[in-house]
Amino acid sequence: MLRFLLGLLLLGHSGAGFAIPEIARFGHFTCVSCHVSPGGGGVLTSYGRMFAAEKLSTWSYDQEENPSHGAFPLSDRYLFGGDVRWVDQRTSSGGSNQHRFWRMQTDLQAGINLRKFWLTATLGQKPLGPTSPPNNRVYLRGYEVRQDLFDDHLIIRGGLYIPKFGLMLADHTAYVRNLPGLGPDSEQTQLEAILQNDSLEVSLGLLVKDDGFERKGKSKSGFQLGAAIFVWDRNRINLNLLQTAIDQGPSHIKTTVSGVSSVVSMTSRIFGLMEVTKAATDIRDSITSSVTDSFAEFLSIGFEAKKGIIPSLRYEFINLDMSQKSATSQRYGAGVSWYPRPHLQLEGRFFKSDNRQAKQSKDDTQLVLHYYL
Repeated sequence: MLRFLLGLLLLGHSGAGFAIPEIARFGHFTCVSCHVSPGGGGVLTSYGRMFAAEKLSTWSYDQEENPSHGAFPLSDRYLFGGDVRWVDQRTSSGGSNQHRFWRMQTDLQAGINLRKFWLTATLGQKPLGPTSPPNNRVYLRGYEVRQDLFDDHLIIRGGLYIPKFGLMLADHTAYVRNLPGLGPDSEQTQLEAILQNDSLEVSLGLLVKDDGFERKGKSKSGFQLGAAIFVWDRNRINLNLLQTAIDQGPSHIKTTVSGVSSVVSMTSRIFGLMEVTKAATDIRDSITSSVTDSFAEFLSIGFEAKKGIIPSLRYEFINLDMSQKSATSQRYGAGVSWYPRPHLQLEGRFFKSDNRQAKQSKDDTQLVLHYYL
């Protein structure tokens, strides 16, 4: 409890989120302020690009935020963009040192507005981690069909996209993203309805099987339910529930995940993030069955020292089996994120990790370069 209360005082920046959830400090409640997708990420709207130049970037010249640095004009009907992320990581553990450099993400995105309808698609390569084998195959990573009703207060969407859950952090290594299975390449075929106004958002989505986009590891069925409120001017609180079901060989695996998360804006320059997630995994086959409970938390604090420059502190904890005290890992560290210009983000981070079950500790230093078209 003491750690939780301390966390409320030390919430903060998480790096580049799918919709940069900490921009709630500017009074933005929903992701559609800057993105076509209600879940954040993907193609930016014309307002989202202007916001990046005016509020997030240290410097910018006139119309630099436009696609390809102003080479193409902004449009409210035709949108396109893309994201590329490279990671340089150095790991020290038990006297040994490792160095890895890899391309984490390569995507091209496009969208078109047809009155009350939005159509978007993302073409790219599979997101890679530090130990992933090279994979240069290009495929349709996601798509959405969105319809706005009742002056945009009701959004209906369907397609292949990441289920809306929690803070929607872009850091796929975060424990609170891995616990519900929302790491890289976790897009699901879904049908979803989102009801929203300036201070309330409620979403209900159904996960469905789609043979046309079937890929290994996708859920065969499930649902997500979420609610969020905007309180005290610039603070967002989320409640989420996600259930997925998948068959792996003879086993049927059902996972039910619940979570609470929050974006706390102490001032327009000091802000924080918190997420607590609990999961129950039920594994059954023709002979045996078992249920495993697990838990993860994420706490962070950030401070905009200068426009576009954001140092941060961060703490994470996970217990993969709550019946065993030894099945825990934790990590903590600090970093700084810099948006020198529109289209560019640089980030440096240092983490100390402790895996109690493996009796292993390590230090990670990461440099991340994020560029978007």
